[in-house]
Amino acid sequence: MELKNYLEAVKDFQIIMSKEPENTEVNADLKEARKNLTKKEVEILENGEIKEVSTSTGFKKIEIQEEDEGEDASTKNLLKEFEERKAKANEMTKKGNFLEAIKFYESDLKLIEKMENGPKELINHKANLLNNISFCHSQTGEANKAINYATEVIDLKDVENDQKIKALLRRGKFFNFVNISQ
Repeated sequence: MELKNYLEAVKDFQIIMSKEPENTEVNADLKEARKNLTKKEVEILENGEIKEVSTSTGFKKIEIQEEDEGEDASTKNLLKEFEERKAKANEMTKKGNFLEAIKFYESDLKLIEKMENGPKELINHKANLLNNISFCHSQTGEANKAINYATEVIDLKDVENDQKIKALLRRGKFFNFVNISQ
């Protein structure tokens, strides 16, 4: 598939699926390879010019299992809801209502923390919330809290670099402020 030879990739994935029908990773790769077939390649497969996977017992039909659309849709809906709430909190922040914004951000943060092993989008949203809370605390004069929330972002695994950079800059700025004021 990396060579963009999707027809050969489909054939190879079909062979693997015939031997390991429960292999969800290969199943997903097979699905992806099929999506990338040209019209001519699809016609070749449909016209039977290339046989489905052959095994020692003859031909075997392979069923492609679709990924759980329900779980994916619920995650998308949840992310959309979080984005709407974050937008409201961002408006509060722009108006200088930092304490109210913190309440919004923290309520979403609590929901995310209850979800174990969420998708990467949720982890990045969590990082964004932590950065926003850090900013709000910096604006209310609570530099130590700003540093602590920024540090949480830095400690997160699988977070986009821009979130970590933002947290590092914020932490560095307020870390110097706390040390100078003490």
